[in-house]
Amino acid sequence: MDFELAIRQGDILFLKIEKIPRNCEKLNTKLIKEGEVSGHCHKINYGNATLYKPSGKSSDNFHLPAEQLIGYLEVTDLAVIGHEEHKPIHLLEGAYVIVQQRIFNPLERGESYGTD
Repeated sequence: MDFELAIRQGDILFLKIEKIPRNCEKLNTKLIKEGEVSGHCHKINYGNATLYKPSGKSSDNFHLPAEQLIGYLEVTDLAVIGHEEHKPIHLLEGAYVIVQQRIFNPLERGESYGTD
């Protein structure tokens, strides 16, 4: 898995990829991910960007567990991603896979997912 760029905002990771995978469904929303606890959300605040989610099984999903793969983002110019508790991030033109980062605790021998 080769990525050109990785940008993090809280527990969400944007990895720049070559293109949006096949078998994805275009979404009509600017909301990327809403927090389970706080209600705060990662969203497209500005720019020309389109969200996609995988539809069906695809070998192009980078072998990520379903609970980690949030979706894909296609930026056609510049996009600003906002969140109430984090500084905004700027994404340049391109395609990105959006990943929910895991928290691994070796003492508990388990992992969990952020609740941003």
